[in-house]
Amino acid sequence: MLSVKQALTGLVSAKPRPLLLVSRGRAGAEQISRLLTERLRERIPFYHYGLNSQERADLRQFYFRRRDAAMVVTPTAGGELARSDLRTLIHTRLPPSAGEYLREAAWAGRDPG
Repeated sequence: MLSVKQALTGLVSAKPRPLLLVSRGRAGAEQISRLLTERLRERIPFYHYGLNSQERADLRQFYFRRRDAAMVVTPTAGGELARSDLRTLIHTRLPPSAGEYLREAAWAGRDPG
């Protein structure tokens, strides 16, 4: 059986981009970001409200300027990265409710305007 780390690495390397991975918490988002950055040898940053406003602005700019971007986000911060051309949304764990899943799934194909 594949580990979660192997599965995430395979999905991120194979799925269309732009891509968001939703991690339920800050520590998990940071850990997954480091893991994927190391394994895939590309920058896959994390984005959450624990970052200062300048760091978040820089990461939003990085993410919106690249059609091949991938980023790990927390559910509370991920809505800021909704973009109309989002191709893949991966949950690292199931959201605790159907309502939260639907809210997060709506980030795909939404104009951030």
